[in-house]
Amino acid sequence: GFVLLAAPRAYDGGDWARESKLQPRMVPPHVILNADDAAALGVALGETVRLTSSAGSVELPAQIDRGLPRGVALAPAVRGAALSAVQTGPQTRVTITK
Repeated sequence: GFVLLAAPRAYDGGDWARESKLQPRMVPPHVILNADDAAALGVALGETVRLTSSAGSVELPAQIDRGLPRGVALAPAVRGAALSAVQTGPQTRVTITK
């Protein structure tokens, strides 16, 4: 399994940013995986993966980062990510599948 960490973002796409000059700095919902973990799962950049915990599941496109520790899934807490569907606390154990 993986540990899901939800990282808050200053530019999260909330209502306050609507029609703002900050709009180009908003990132879409995604999950970041270590390159070795992604390879082991057969996941390529941009492919949709399902994160499942005891609370539920969510599907997000995958980003890949060699600098992220193995076993960690990092998801920016941005509008549309629906992370509350899987989170059970600050660090949530999840399984990831294609």
